[in-house]
Amino acid sequence: MNPIGHTEGPLPEPSQEPSRLRALSRLELLDSPPDPELDRLTAVTAASLGMPICLITLVDRDRIWFKSKVGFDLAEAPRHGSLCTHVVDDRHALLCPDLSQDSRFSHHPLVRRSQGGLRFYAGTPLWFNDQAVGTLCVMDNRTRPDFDAARQALLADFAQVVCDSIRSRQVKLTAERERALFSDGPVAALVWDNHPTQPRIKHRSDNLAKVIGPEVAMALTAGASLDTCVDPRDAADVRMALLSHSHVGAGLQPHAQNQTRFRLNVDGRWIQLITVGDHDAQGKLQRIRGYLSD
Repeated sequence: MNPIGHTEGPLPEPSQEPSRLRALSRLELLDSPPDPELDRLTAVTAASLGMPICLITLVDRDRIWFKSKVGFDLAEAPRHGSLCTHVVDDRHALLCPDLSQDSRFSHHPLVRRSQGGLRFYAGTPLWFNDQAVGTLCVMDNRTRPDFDAARQALLADFAQVVCDSIRSRQVKLTAERERALFSDGPVAALVWDNHPTQPRIKHRSDNLAKVIGPEVAMALTAGASLDTCVDPRDAADVRMALLSHSHVGAGLQPHAQNQTRFRLNVDGRWIQLITVGDHDAQGKLQRIRGYLSD
C-alpha cells in the first residue's frame, strides 16, 4: 500500500488528459530544483491559513510531483488515488473538514494511520491554458470546521499568485533562451512592451549591431524608436507592424505574425522584420517580439 494513494481500481482517464499533460509539460517544472519564490509562497500560505502542511503539487501521468512543500517530506508519490488527483480530475476545488467521516477518503492510508492521521484537506486547481495541471493544497492532522468561505477564498487567491509566479518564470526562461539564441547569429531580436500607442523597447539581443549596424543599434539603445531609424517612406509600415498586435478584437488572431521589409535611413540596406504579439488568456497584449535579418 503506498503512503499517498488508495488501493481501489483506477479512475477513468479524463477526456482532457492529453491536453492537460501537454500543458503540464510546457511548464518544464517536473523534476526541477527547488524554487525559492514558490517555497516562500507555500510558507506564507501555510502561515496565513494556520496549517501545518502546504503543498504545490503537479499531477503527472502516473505520479504526483511535490514542487514545493511545507511540513511534508516526500518529493513524489503515485498519482493513483491521491487527494490532489480528485481536484485535478474534477477540475474543482475540494474541501474535506473531516477526512475520517468522508466515505471517499476515510480508507486513505494517511487518514487511517493510528498516530497523526490526516483529518483535513483543502485543495484548489492550478490552471494553465485552461487545464488543471496541479493543486495548491493545505492539510492538517485535526479537523478544521473553522475553514470557512473566507479561508477558502484566500486559498484560491494564493493559488492565483502561484500561477502568476510560474508564468513569470516562463517569461524569464523564454527571454534567457532568446538571448542565448540571438547572441551571435544572422537574426537579431527586439522585445517591446505593450504600450497601446508607442511600444517601447525593453530588450535588445547582443548581435543587434552586427545585423543592423552600430549607428542604428546605438540609437535604439539610447531610446530611439525603430520607426525613427528607418527610411521615412517605410516608417508608417514599421509603426503599423507594432501597433497591429494591440488590436486582437479587430479581426486579428492572438500570436499572429506580421512580416515587414524596410530600409535603414543610414545606409539604405533592406531589413526584414517579423513581429509576434504575445497575449494572455483574455487576449490582452503582454509584449511584442521582433526578429530582424539583413
